[in-house]
Amino acid sequence: MSSVTTSIERPLTEPEVADLGKQQARLLQDIGELIMQKKVAVDEFKAAIGEKQKQVEEISRRINLGLERQEIECDVLLNTPEKGLKSFVAVQTGQIVKVEDMTGADFQSHLFDPDERPDKETGSSNGRPE
Repeated sequence: MSSVTTSIERPLTEPEVADLGKQQARLLQDIGELIMQKKVAVDEFKAAIGEKQKQVEEISRRINLGLERQEIECDVLLNTPEKGLKSFVAVQTGQIVKVEDMTGADFQSHLFDPDERPDKETGSSNGRPE
């Protein structure tokens, strides 16, 4: 006589049903945690993609304009190259990088430049007009 294995249906016992219920609850909790991890990962990827897109847009803008803005430390020379203008001189290179019209504030800060003071002969010795 030969022996075979076959499949039959049998009713579950109460302890088996309770164990299956616990397994199901753990699996549902695991699914919830995986869904949250997926959401966090998607948000992280979305942020990373957005950052890369910003970088591409910035590079595209620079390519299209053919120039870029750069911050450099400068000395400001008033009334240079001529009266009423101010020159911005790069500290590192000594090169004039920009020339602009002087502003009202520039003229005020320049009020007491020795080259611009009135002759002492026209005023009194105490600095007040007579």
